[in-house]
Amino acid sequence: MPSRTSPAAGEPGSLADAEAEVARAEAVAAAARARAVELRRQAQGARTPAPAKRRRRLPRPSWEPVAYGAALLLIAALVGASGSMWWQHRLAVQQRQRTAEFAAAARRAVIDLMSIDFTTAPQGVQRVIDDSTGQLKNRYAASAQSVIQAIQDGKVVTKASVTAAGVESMSRGSAVVLVAARTERHNAQDPHDQAATWRMTVTLDEVGGRPKMSGVEFMR
Repeated sequence: MPSRTSPAAGEPGSLADAEAEVARAEAVAAAARARAVELRRQAQGARTPAPAKRRRRLPRPSWEPVAYGAALLLIAALVGASGSMWWQHRLAVQQRQRTAEFAAAARRAVIDLMSIDFTTAPQGVQRVIDDSTGQLKNRYAASAQSVIQAIQDGKVVTKASVTAAGVESMSRGSAVVLVAARTERHNAQDPHDQAATWRMTVTLDEVGGRPKMSGVEFMR
């Protein structure tokens, strides 16, 4: 009778051990996969740049108010300069006008003073009085009759002309004018004409807005 073969010693234990080993291997693999997933996530997180902190940006200054203010200042400066130039021009024009008025008044006063005609002596003397003011007017008016009589008696005729006149100085209501004049005199006692040149300083004062002679100084 053949003998029965017995199972090898330890067979059932070897199967259980194998199954346990497989379970441990699977657990290790699962842990490895989990670790790999965690490392991958960390790596991706490391590659992703952290959001930069937003810098606080100071507001930029607006240049519009500054430019507008500068434009206003420029306009004001231009207007001020124009106004100043206009005012200076106006003063210069007024100065020239007053100078011309005083020079013309001095010319007229000298011609009236030195032009003599015995046929119109009263009218000539009166013109001198009308063109004068102050003490000069008073003195001339006081001696008017004797002057008229002397002119008429001598049958004097004198023609006067002004060759130059220039304002030496001028103030608010007066002026000093230098005048150069020439006269040609004829009278009954001397048939020859007598020519003469004169230089004089004429002082003028405004009376009622009109320049009048207040002094005469002959420089000949």
